[in-house]
Amino acid sequence: MEQTPYLTIVIPAYNEVALIEQTLDLVANFLAERNLSAEVLVVDDGSTDGTADLSEAALKRLGLCGRVLRQNSNVGKGAAVQRGMREGKGQLLLMTDADLSTPLEEYEKLAKALAAGADIAIASRGLKQSRLEPPQPWWRQSLGKLYGLVRRLILLPRVVDTQCGFKLFTAEAAHEVFSRQTISGWAFDAEILYIACLLGYRIVEVPVTWRNRRESKVRIFRDVWRVLRDLLAVRFRHRHLARSRRRSENS
Repeated sequence: MEQTPYLTIVIPAYNEVALIEQTLDLVANFLAERNLSAEVLVVDDGSTDGTADLSEAALKRLGLCGRVLRQNSNVGKGAAVQRGMREGKGQLLLMTDADLSTPLEEYEKLAKALAAGADIAIASRGLKQSRLEPPQPWWRQSLGKLYGLVRRLILLPRVVDTQCGFKLFTAEAAHEVFSRQTISGWAFDAEILYIACLLGYRIVEVPVTWRNRRESKVRIFRDVWRVLRDLLAVRFRHRHLARSRRRSENS
């Protein structure tokens, strides 16, 4: 029988040919140094630059257990992460951005939170102990704070940072949460955490070092109304879970 890996690492990728080999090199070194049993899933979100082929070659060259999951078209990061999380076989499942803005070493902090009883541990850039190297430009910080304010009014008032792309789930939490995900765009992080909260999973925010390696591909000004629409849609679509949670709390 095929052995279940301890950890699944899910890496969504869209036109990342410039950095995906370096990322997988770092992943291989990280796993080898810790002797972790792991599978690596690169989810190619309809790239047009050869990212998928290069990833397959790198996985083979490095001897990594894993594979490339190819999306037929560019649907969105949320859809890519969802596919990886639903197909991952690990006891723990880690999602991380392709540029490793949150260094892989921060995994140990998240794993410690799960060992202490959390179901989901999320990297947070908004906690006092977090370090941003370098800090984001002032306008992007202001925009992030504005989004956070609006998001907290609609969803998850107690979560400081939903958008950092470094999150660790138990297998049970991952499969229950991502099977209910409906958003494929930027707001998917808020949706999965909202679903997890409604299902009663314990979420812990963990301070991390975060490195602003490149300009984000997301354009909030362009997509602001779509993001707002998606947040409201999440609240509406999962209202049955919210009602079930309230009944459970009142019983």
